[in-house]
Amino acid sequence: MIILGIDPGLERVGFGVVQREGSRLKSLRHGLIQTPRVNLPDRVRLIHDEVIKIIEESKPDAIATERLLFTVNKTTAMDVAKALG
Repeated sequence: MIILGIDPGLERVGFGVVQREGSRLKSLRHGLIQTPRVNLPDRVRLIHDEVIKIIEESKPDAIATERLLFTVNKTTAMDVAKALG
């Protein structure tokens, strides 16, 4: 089983691809998607395009994302949630 893990964000999106064989995990790929300081729709589009490339290349069986937890800055939470979507 191949699993893609994503750590969502707007400026930086971390990702890792692992392969599970029995109880063993093997790292296949990891990296960082960085977006320039452009408007929100353009950032989300850039993130989308890069994640689609990763999915097409890695062909994961499952995708996992980090759970968002924001207690202070609700505005940031909304923008990051847009990127997560």
